[in-house]
Amino acid sequence: MSDERGPSDAGRGLGLDPERLTRLLIRLGPTFIKIGQFLALRPDVLPQEYCDELLRLVDRVPPSPWPEVREILREDLGEDPKRVFAYFSEQPLAAGSIAQVHLAETHDGEEVTVKVQRPNLPARIKRDLRKLRLLARLLKVSGVAPYISPQELLDELERWLKQELNFTKELHSHTRMYDEMAGEGDVRVPRPFPEYSGARVITSEHLHGVPFSELIRAARRGDFERIERMGYDREALATRLIQSALHQIFRLRFFHADLHPGNIIALEGNVIGLIDFGLTDVLDPTVERVQSDYLAALYSDDIYGMYRAISQIFVPGEDTDAEAFRRDFFTETNRWLTMLEDSQADGFVRSPTAGYMVRLMRLARVHDMRPPISVLSMYRTLLSSESVAYHLRSGANLRDVGRDFFKGLQLERALEGYHPDRVLGWLMQLNELARSGPGNFQQLLADLSEGRYVLSVRSLESEQGRRHANLRALLIALAVVSMSFALLLTLTAGQTGTGARVLQWVLWPLLFVVYVWMAVIWRRLR
Repeated sequence: MSDERGPSDAGRGLGLDPERLTRLLIRLGPTFIKIGQFLALRPDVLPQEYCDELLRLVDRVPPSPWPEVREILREDLGEDPKRVFAYFSEQPLAAGSIAQVHLAETHDGEEVTVKVQRPNLPARIKRDLRKLRLLARLLKVSGVAPYISPQELLDELERWLKQELNFTKELHSHTRMYDEMAGEGDVRVPRPFPEYSGARVITSEHLHGVPFSELIRAARRGDFERIERMGYDREALATRLIQSALHQIFRLRFFHADLHPGNIIALEGNVIGLIDFGLTDVLDPTVERVQSDYLAALYSDDIYGMYRAISQIFVPGEDTDAEAFRRDFFTETNRWLTMLEDSQADGFVRSPTAGYMVRLMRLARVHDMRPPISVLSMYRTLLSSESVAYHLRSGANLRDVGRDFFKGLQLERALEGYHPDRVLGWLMQLNELARSGPGNFQQLLADLSEGRYVLSVRSLESEQGRRHANLRALLIALAVVSMSFALLLTLTAGQTGTGARVLQWVLWPLLFVVYVWMAVIWRRLR
């Protein structure tokens, strides 16, 4: 196994303990706060204590001045916001690194939140990214981040920021998520208002509730009674959050990819409210199937099934040693299984499964094996959901919730095969086989006996390849003939008539000859 010395050691060597790093990012401004939020959701890059501290950055951004915000609203909505809306609060409801949110009311009486992008943000981010690229080169030389190339991390961060700046795409993602989740009772997405939105403005229904960031602060203080007085059940909220993440990924194949506490609201009845859809992702059906197989094997402790699936997910690089990865994979997985046996169900202890997934991602990087971007996004979403559950001091975790989820998912997929339309198709095929099968079989025997059976093969291979193709075609034909002879022998078995005995006397030698012929062809093909 590779050296476990991580970024924490290097970070402390530079004097950057978690608290000092967090304060530094706050001083550097919105772009760097966003970087901190990004890193908070990447325990495969930073140690968990850094991620936990950086998670505090979700609502620590000073707002932009009202005159600058009003100018953006005028440009995007066509006139002053206080004319567009019946009421508009100049004081922001919340302020993030990319945008801030104001409470408003439409002339139809709808209470809405208006998300406004910060002024001159694209230019500022571009300037800050240039500084970060210089820092990335210094980090590469210093070896501070052994689990991932600083340049690779910066490229991923740049993709993240560009996606969040695209409010037109975010509105589309928001609308899609609203439609997809419309029937969910435990999770709610606010209704979007495209008519009050623009290139830098998104308006949506206002959800009345408490941000998870506030609940987490109370849980960290141990003030659980306050959360109960608000009417919330930490266990129910945490479980539903993880269930929703799994549902979005493996049923919808479209998911919220930025589940930090500032984007999750606790609503009445322990309903989860999801907001801010600047980061969403889609899983390709093939990748989803393989990843689903992997997680199903993980939750049933099937080590070999896990390895088969993970080998199909990660893409080997130039420096990949497949055998070394396989060896380290089984070592790490056996260690995880041992931890599972030793761990106790305690709401104040992290799930060994989340830690195992983090170490697996790091192991892949050590062996130069890269997952597709959507898979990395999926892992980040699942780990974020459990991290939030942990900070709520709940007992919900990926292993327990995931095991129940995948049992239900496998049952659903098995039952899909018995959909009335599919069953009807099967019955029609069986009826057609029963009706036409005997006649087709008699025709096949007649063609074979009279030498009329022809198997057409078209090949664009070499002469040797064509000869092999012809031999394979002949082998298939002989297999069909042998099956026919065997079927006739089965049908005449036990019959005592003269005709049956003569037919058996003829068929047994013929079947022997066919099998010998097939064995010769098989040997030539090898």
